[in-house]
Amino acid sequence: MGIAMRVAIDVTSFPVGGQERQVAQLTRGLAERGHSVLLLINKRGDAFRDMLDHPNVEVIELRRESRSDIRVVTDIARRLRLFSAGVVLCVGYTATLWGRLGAVARGIPVLTAEHESLPVKPKHDRTFVNRVLGSSTRAVVACASAQLPYLVAQGNPGAKVVVIHNGVDPAQFRPGREQGVSLRRAWGVPDQVIVVGIVATHRPEKRHDRFIRLIETCVAEGANVYGVMIGDGELLESNRNAAAASPAAHRLIVAGSTSDMRSAYCACDVAVLTSDSIEVFPLSFLEAQACGVPVVGFDLAGVSETMRDGETGYVVPAGDEALMAQRTLELASAPDLRHAMGTAGRAWVSANLTVDSMVVAYESLLQRFHKP
Repeated sequence: MGIAMRVAIDVTSFPVGGQERQVAQLTRGLAERGHSVLLLINKRGDAFRDMLDHPNVEVIELRRESRSDIRVVTDIARRLRLFSAGVVLCVGYTATLWGRLGAVARGIPVLTAEHESLPVKPKHDRTFVNRVLGSSTRAVVACASAQLPYLVAQGNPGAKVVVIHNGVDPAQFRPGREQGVSLRRAWGVPDQVIVVGIVATHRPEKRHDRFIRLIETCVAEGANVYGVMIGDGELLESNRNAAAASPAAHRLIVAGSTSDMRSAYCACDVAVLTSDSIEVFPLSFLEAQACGVPVVGFDLAGVSETMRDGETGYVVPAGDEALMAQRTLELASAPDLRHAMGTAGRAWVSANLTVDSMVVAYESLLQRFHKP
């Protein structure tokens, strides 16, 4: 483990989401390894508080709701001083602006972590910020190798980029047929059907409209398939209405959110993602595979790094809805293939993509720059 560190992690906000879950897992993991961790939330956020309940963790909401409220820099610098931070990790814009400025003001080594892989916009303010603050940034953490071109194009020094994949806890996410069957019945799903699930927040970029079309195609092809949407979000009711208006409405269930995510994955026979470019290294695919569920997703950013194509699931060219439907139908009609891919998927994430391995990698990197 090395020296005990005092690590400050600065984030913009803390809603329910994959990035926030990863930050919570990292915070908890570092705390359990004997380090003191301060989680600074520039705005507000109360997600994953049960995970953050640890004697070595302090959570502070700065409640600066506007991204242009420069007073947050003073807030951050003050909290870093009171905490006696030895190293700072800033996760996601605008934290990589304000958090870095606060750390630089206190003379504390600072790193950033990026979870996005979006098209570069000309004269984008993020590019300017990264170029100005690049010399004072010790390292830039990417969660997928596919992010490197984007990060460099956005002004980050390529030599400072370090890839640390997100991780899943195989002890928490594991196969459980009984739990899955129980939840399927609660959803009103017949026992002898194939459940294709999507675990995604109801936001525009998640493209639940594509998922609805996917289930429509499967049903039109005669597959004994139900589609289940798992998650909350701003478009939940809109997507519920779209599902109700679909020709496959009798085979579509909008389940909403659940606190029992293990059972939700175990209730699925296949897990898919139908997103646009927002996916980088989706935790839902790690969690699904850990539960023994094969996955199908578009080839976006680091999606292909979350699985073994053809062994634990399928990677489909971005936007190719016809091929996604074909791959989903293949899995729906082949129980032996689903079982083989599910078994391989759990072995894959257990060996390569665990929370423990992620935490250890971050710990090693942070210790390189920690200032006693």
